[in-house]
Amino acid sequence: MRTLARFFAEPYRPLFTLGILEAVAAALVWPLHAAGWIAYPAMLHWTLMVQGFLTSFVFGFLLTAYPQFHHTKKTEPWETLVIVGLVLAVGVSAALGSAALPQAGFLAALVFLLVAIARRLPERRGAPPEEFLFVLAGFLFGIAGSAWGLLVALGIAPEPAPRAPLRLLTHGMMLSIVLGMGGLLVPTFSAMRQPLEIPGIARPGERRPRRLLYGALLSLFLAAAVLESFGALAPAAGLRALVGVPVLILVWKVARPLERSDRVSTVLKLAGWCLAAGLVLALAAPSSLAGDHVLFLGGFGLLIQGIATRVVVAHGPWPRWDESRVLRWDSPALILAAVLVRVVAEIAPAKMPLYGIAGLLWIAAWTLWGRRALLRIARQPLPAPKPAGLGRRLPLSP
Repeated sequence: MRTLARFFAEPYRPLFTLGILEAVAAALVWPLHAAGWIAYPAMLHWTLMVQGFLTSFVFGFLLTAYPQFHHTKKTEPWETLVIVGLVLAVGVSAALGSAALPQAGFLAALVFLLVAIARRLPERRGAPPEEFLFVLAGFLFGIAGSAWGLLVALGIAPEPAPRAPLRLLTHGMMLSIVLGMGGLLVPTFSAMRQPLEIPGIARPGERRPRRLLYGALLSLFLAAAVLESFGALAPAAGLRALVGVPVLILVWKVARPLERSDRVSTVLKLAGWCLAAGLVLALAAPSSLAGDHVLFLGGFGLLIQGIATRVVVAHGPWPRWDESRVLRWDSPALILAAVLVRVVAEIAPAKMPLYGIAGLLWIAAWTLWGRRALLRIARQPLPAPKPAGLGRRLPLSP
């Protein structure tokens, strides 16, 4: 029981574990459908991918890192358990064919997480970084999307464009959180000089110009969400590219040469370029899903593997060089291969076999990375042995 309590006392452990399982489950539906064993699984796939896989890693990171950002009380095991239960309920109810229960569970998880953070605000030290404006906006998009999806599933509200509530979760919530948190983490994790400087706009710690910039960009992001909700995909894609690409270049600094070419830094840089390519491709072909898959599979997938590797190793605590054992080149290469196959499927006459192949490549990527990460998530490293002969006499050889 004590081991289980310690496991849930560090939110990244159970939530990253759940995220790995959801990553596999979300992709497994395509080879199963290609084999003719299940019905067309698009909605189940999106739910498991966005409200399962992505959510588990985002929540796991925030519940672990937020108390450390502001030196507040750590997340309590019961809080982690509630979040894990709600996210798991989303996936299970979606697999059982419910349309309303996954949205109700996801809405409850978002509200619970915000309440958990709000409980710690009075004891925080200092104001949050301005990049948290993107995170806050992301959660507001998420609440709006899941609430709208619930009303649509109950037959209470209309859906003016196909998958409009879902796109609030994917292109609103997740992209906003990724852009904001990535602006803090990617330059820092990559050990760049002046990681929090925005060249020509704001020095590190300079809040006002940063706040003005982010406020203007988020207003465009909101306009994109409104346009997209009513089916105006091309203008929405243009506004998102107008927000995302400058953030990636100026804040993430993806165009800057790496100053430390370790594997995590390189994978995070690849993630940034995939995000930029996905945003531009969505603008060039707004009716195609190719840009979305470059964005989500390539950008989000690589970003999660890079950041989660750093979290698993640093919070273990494992030695820094252990990162190269967790994040080997096989898993990022398989993710990029899955992206390529899925993009080709958009123009191929026979799509379903390629969907299945892309799903298998994604499963292989997360199985390989997950196996290595779970070996470290599930246990603490053994303490280093004490040098012999300190404080006691060594036994004499016979």
